[in-house]
Amino acid sequence: MWSARIRLAPRVEMRSWGLRFALLIAVISCSYAVWPVAFAAFEFSASKWDSSSELLKLARKKLGTERVVLGAALDWSQLTPADGVLILYPQTRLQFGEVSSFLTQGGRLAVLDDFGNSEPLLNRFRIHRVSAPGEPLEMLQNNPQLQLAHPASSYGKGTEATHPIVEGIDRVVTNHPAALTTDPDVELTPILELADRAGKQHLLAVIGVIGDVGSCGLEQSPVPRKDQRPRSHCGRLFAMADPSVFIDLMMTFDGNKKLASGLIDYLLQDDGWGARQGKLYIFTNDFAQTGHYGGSETLQQRALEALENASDALASVRKDGLPERVAWGLAVCVCLGLCWAAWRVSGSVYQRPVPRFASSPALVAQGGTMGKAAVLSRPGTSEALVVLELKNAIETFLREHLGLPRNANHEALLDQLKRDARLDGALLLRLSTTLAQMRGAEQSLLTPNAVPPASLSLKQMHAVLESTVEQLRAQSRSTP
Repeated sequence: MWSARIRLAPRVEMRSWGLRFALLIAVISCSYAVWPVAFAAFEFSASKWDSSSELLKLARKKLGTERVVLGAALDWSQLTPADGVLILYPQTRLQFGEVSSFLTQGGRLAVLDDFGNSEPLLNRFRIHRVSAPGEPLEMLQNNPQLQLAHPASSYGKGTEATHPIVEGIDRVVTNHPAALTTDPDVELTPILELADRAGKQHLLAVIGVIGDVGSCGLEQSPVPRKDQRPRSHCGRLFAMADPSVFIDLMMTFDGNKKLASGLIDYLLQDDGWGARQGKLYIFTNDFAQTGHYGGSETLQQRALEALENASDALASVRKDGLPERVAWGLAVCVCLGLCWAAWRVSGSVYQRPVPRFASSPALVAQGGTMGKAAVLSRPGTSEALVVLELKNAIETFLREHLGLPRNANHEALLDQLKRDARLDGALLLRLSTTLAQMRGAEQSLLTPNAVPPASLSLKQMHAVLESTVEQLRAQSRSTP
């Protein structure tokens, strides 16, 4: 008598392979999370059409190499009121508390962003990012993505004038820009505007003064200077809704280059409270933020910053969904959890009983896949039990493959195979004979006095079933 034997690997070995697989997945996911991007737009390390190497060259030419600082991390504790910060397309959330402290002490910050992560910060200063005009009045090469911006007129001391940043500029060529809008009760200085065909002007760049403009000396006062209090520091926030005006390709336009030169001068020019002569810090894309402006950070400031981070993160998730790396990490964790749960369920055995000196239950006395395999492979097990497992397996496969209900018997399965002509005649006949033998083996188990079949060849049955499965799958693959 031939009987099926299933070799069970030790559980320690199964755990070892499971841990190795989990470690491999974890290493792959971590490698993906920290894999560096070779090159991105607005970088300074390579001269490409979308890099900003020309902007860096211009800044170093005007200020000197020692006064221009590039870095992968913005250390707020290193900044002084005399410094200027230029940020292009930030992919990290700008910390409002640090920005506010820097500006209120007289620092100057320029944020150039169209679709990055500066929106929460700008919103705190009541500047909002909106879409650019859909039908621009002026554009380059009849391309609405290359809209032309012109210096905006502002009123100061009773006269109409343009800001010194855009002095001598006729137009600036944009590249897929956004636009800006402000709250009605906020007074900001317009710098550049985009016009639509209806004649409406849309803000592209604005400047906001952070501080008391009277104390800073930015407005005339009838009180003589000797009777006024000493001037306090006022910071400047420059916001523009298109960082692409400063990529190398766009810097070939005269207006764009003059705008870059004017902005560099403005960020470090002398202020009413004294000479600035600081450094220009330039950051792009995804950079880290460390330190606290002005020195040590209080517990209250840390708590407020944590609440701001959580609020901004939730707002970002609501608007844009989970970040790609976070989504991948969660997906990997879920897959690992499912694999671990499946392994625990399919390969679990009963725990050793208490007290410890008692013997553990034998596998044949346990349930699940492990217990069933032990019963079927045990010497002396009736061949009819193995045949019954084969019968259930082939009938389940045929029902799913043929689209028949779960209660369809072997006769219905054979009739459907004959109608569809999915098997050749010889194999169909062998399958019919095999199913009849299996039915007889099943009856011998259900009926105590039934006489078992004279001869059951498990190898032959398995061969017939395997041929049936292979032929049906091959036919499915070849069917369009």
